Amino acid sequence: HVQEEIKKRYSFPNFIDGAVYSFNIGYRKPEENIYRIAADNAKALPENCIFIDDQLENVQAAIRIGFIGIHFSSYKRLKADLLKNGIII
Repeated sequence: HVQEEIKKRYSFPNFIDGAVYSFNIGYRKPEENIYRIAADNAKALPENCIFIDDQLENVQAAIRIGFIGIHFSSYKRLKADLLKNGIII
């Protein structure tokens, strides 16, 4: 199963509450419902969720429904953006 393979290959899914996979729910980025479902899965309000993506269109869609959006361009920038939001990595 693709979801299990992702978890085996990468460690980041273990640190994400509410992770959703489009093949499981029938929505894809930048459809706004995918972000709402992710927030619901995490039992969080959108304004308490951070969405990171390298595609600006996807980040903008998350921001429209209230997420904190971070447009990924480099690790250094991501680290600074996360720190700005109180997350130290």
